[in-house]
Amino acid sequence: MSQDERFHSYAYRDLVPLLEQQVVLVLDRELRVLALLTWTEQEVLVREQQQFTDQEFALLAVLLVQHPEYTPLADMLHVYSGQQIERCLQQINRALDEGDIDAVMRPVRNVLSRVRIKLHAFAIDVRSIVGTGYMLVPDRAVYRR
Repeated sequence: MSQDERFHSYAYRDLVPLLEQQVVLVLDRELRVLALLTWTEQEVLVREQQQFTDQEFALLAVLLVQHPEYTPLADMLHVYSGQQIERCLQQINRALDEGDIDAVMRPVRNVLSRVRIKLHAFAIDVRSIVGTGYMLVPDRAVYRR
């Protein structure tokens, strides 16, 4: 894996608004690590770093790519299960029609709950948009302190 493939950076200042500092999230695909780097004219600092399991990392990566938009439920199920996106979309639509979307998405939600816990260290939260998908947002609880 080349360096370009291994590391990907996201300059999502809307997610991590640290005053008077440049902020970047760096995703290491080889080690499945997310790091928060800040820098000033004098220094570069690693402010936070978390390692993710394969499933957690896959869901995190799709959320980061889609940000600031939401990630549809079918995309999340596709990433989690490895099934064809068309099949996932059919499952989601059927589940929404039959009222059992919670059962279909439960395994994804379980993994996302662990992702959410790790992202709180970055002051980032995963917000559920009922019946639609998930998106990354700033963790408001951190900024109220």
